[in-house]
Amino acid sequence: MATQIRRPSGNGPENNWDASAGNNYDCVSDQSDATYVYRLSGSQANEMYSFPAFDISSSAISGLTITVRHKDDDAAGSYIRHRIIVGGSIYYGDDVYPGADWADLSYEWTTNPKTSAAWTEADIEGTGDNPLQYFGFRGNGDGSTNNCYCAEAYLTVTYTAATTGNPWYYYAQQ
Repeated sequence: MATQIRRPSGNGPENNWDASAGNNYDCVSDQSDATYVYRLSGSQANEMYSFPAFDISSSAISGLTITVRHKDDDAAGSYIRHRIIVGGSIYYGDDVYPGADWADLSYEWTTNPKTSAAWTEADIEGTGDNPLQYFGFRGNGDGSTNNCYCAEAYLTVTYTAATTGNPWYYYAQQ
């Protein structure tokens, strides 16, 4: 299996968390816990990001995964829910509850949620009828005194690379 990772390259249609410095997308794309977006205790808020287009040559796509690195002040009730926008519609993963230490938690879509069918190369690359457009998360503080933080967010597509040319060359490279 092959993978490609995409980190945020811009703010998406919703950026309601606060940034520790600069733009929201910069805080979650620099692979550092020193910068982050955060949500103070209270109501839900959304974060969405744009990303560079995927460029895959695939015979089969096994999944699209969002990974978010986050924590809570004391692991007392804040949550994160991974989300993607596909073909203009928002789709959610399950709620995950961060602990008091930084941790990477992921959610995988094994099919395109817009079609309930297998992902197509064109949809992952953003050129199909049901394109992947943005990714991000929803979350909140716990409503009292605890804050929720996110230091990193990224997409991973896992796929079987298409073979071209001499198949013996392809297998020799594995």
